Amino acid sequence: MLQKTKKKTKDKMAESQMSLKIAFNGDIHRSRVDLRSFSLAQLTQLMAQTFRLAPGSFLVQYQDPEGDCVNVCSEAEFAEACRVFAGSADALKSLKFSAVTHRQAEFQEKVADPIVSSIETLMQALAVTLERVKKDGQFAVNETKQSAEAVDQAARESADSLKTAAGGFSSFAQGLVGEIKRFIPEKKSSDVPTAAAAVEAPVAPEAEQKPASVAPVAEPESTATFPPAPPVAVAVPVQEAEQPAVAFSDAETKWAEQLSIVSNIFPNPDVPRVIDMLEKNDGNINVVLNTLMEEN
Repeated sequence: MLQKTKKKTKDKMAESQMSLKIAFNGDIHRSRVDLRSFSLAQLTQLMAQTFRLAPGSFLVQYQDPEGDCVNVCSEAEFAEACRVFAGSADALKSLKFSAVTHRQAEFQEKVADPIVSSIETLMQALAVTLERVKKDGQFAVNETKQSAEAVDQAARESADSLKTAAGGFSSFAQGLVGEIKRFIPEKKSSDVPTAAAAVEAPVAPEAEQKPASVAPVAEPESTATFPPAPPVAVAVPVQEAEQPAVAFSDAETKWAEQLSIVSNIFPNPDVPRVIDMLEKNDGNINVVLNTLMEEN
C-alpha cells in the first residue's frame, strides 16, 4: 500500500511539473517549475533576477494560439495562460513567457499591431477581389471600383497609426528591388557594345579593301588599321568588373522586408548585425526591434 501511495504521489508531482521558458530581448532561459505552487509573483521575481530588471519596469507577456501577444497582469490571467499552455497540441508542453518593457509594449500597441492589422485587412480585401475575378471572367467595372475603394479605405484607416514609424513601410525593399532590376539591364547593355563591336570589326576591313582595289598604295594603310582593333575587345572586361559592385547578398534579399522596417525606424542601422539577429530569431522582427530600442 505504501508503495502504491508513493507511486501515485510521484505521478501527481510529475504531472504538475512543467518546463518554463522565459525570454527578454532574445535572451532565453529554461527551467522546470511546480504549477501547484508557482504564481505570477514568483514568475515576475524570477524574470527580474534572471535578466536584472527593476521590479515594475516590465510586463509579462505570452503568445496565444492565434499569435496575439497577451499581457499577464493578475493571478487569474496567469492561471488562464497556464491553462492555454497545458492544453496545447505540442508534444512537449511548456510555459513560455516574455518580459517586455513598458516602452516596448507601447510601441507594439501603437505601431506594430496596427501595421499587422492593416496588412491583414488589405490582404483580405485583395483575396475577396481575386476570388470574385476567378469566378466571373466578365467582372463588372463598378464592382472592381468598389473593391478598390475598400482597399483604399482600409489603408487610409490605418494611415494615422503607421505615420509614426512606418511611413515608408517598404522603401528599403523597393530600393533593393530597384537596384536589382537596374543591375539586370546593365548586364544586358554590357553585351550590346560587344555585339556592336563584333559587327563593326568586319566593316573596317571592307573599307580598307575598297581603296586596295583602286591602287596598290592602300596596302600600307591596311597594316596601319589593324592595330586599333584590340582596344575594342578590352572594353568587355572593364564593364564586367563593374557588375559585382551592385550585387546583393542572399541574406539581404531574404530579409529585405524586415530590413525595410528596421531602416524606417532606426536610420543607418548595422545591416550585417540586424541580419544576424533575424537569422538567430527566425525572422521575428519584434525581438529585433525590441533589442534595438533598448540599445538606443
